[in-house]
Amino acid sequence: MRDLKWFLLLVAVFLLLSSLAHGILGWKAMRAELLRTGASPDLLADLATGWYLGTAAMVAFAVIIFSSWLEPAGMAQ
Repeated sequence: MRDLKWFLLLVAVFLLLSSLAHGILGWKAMRAELLRTGASPDLLADLATGWYLGTAAMVAFAVIIFSSWLEPAGMAQ
């Protein structure tokens, strides 16, 4: 069971780093490609909103997993 707790920490860190890459690097590349196709500014704004909400969800999941890692053994029911 102790090994599982360290796995939770690894998953939380990986998800947090992935969310940062998704939000910063991913949208930058996606926006460049969309601009190349002639996408309208309204479309870009709508897609950016969804993209960043997805990034926020990834961060929230990482926090939930991290809090599970912090929870003392035997407290989970």
